[in-house]
Amino acid sequence: AAYAGSIGSYYLTRNASSMNGHGVDASLRANIVRRKDWDWNMGIVFSYNTNKIVDKKFDTSAITSSNKSFTPISIYDVNGFPSDEMYAFRNAGLDSTGSTMVYNSKGNKIGYSGTVYFKDLKAVGRRSAPYFGSWNTTVRYKNFSLYILATYQFGGVFQRPTVSNYITSYYSLN
Repeated sequence: AAYAGSIGSYYLTRNASSMNGHGVDASLRANIVRRKDWDWNMGIVFSYNTNKIVDKKFDTSAITSSNKSFTPISIYDVNGFPSDEMYAFRNAGLDSTGSTMVYNSKGNKIGYSGTVYFKDLKAVGRRSAPYFGSWNTTVRYKNFSLYILATYQFGGVFQRPTVSNYITSYYSLN
């Protein structure tokens, strides 16, 4: 079946969920010194932003590792979580042949190459940091200015790079 606006593709990404969001932005700027030939000012910015999926139109609980494209990093928009939540397997070590084991939702060790369900994953945090902002300062002497800017972000997670170039059809699962 073809969806409107998707030539040669079977993905429908528009109007697939509803979400609530909220946040706050605050900015403070101060002139510390103001003289004829020189001045110094400073500013800070603080932002917080979050959202929560409240109505996903498609069920994610049926996703399993038997889907070739299934990787935890490719799952988005799960009811009750932020739209950019990241999911991960809980590592259970290696089996006697050196293959990766993971814990399923019941706490049992299972082979990663077997069937792993969405419920076996753990929500580990947001891909984009909910807290971010900056600090800046400018010092001016006559016609010369020095501007310094430092930015920050806190609360986000990322997946460390790993080997993903295996020469198999299931390289994204190895």
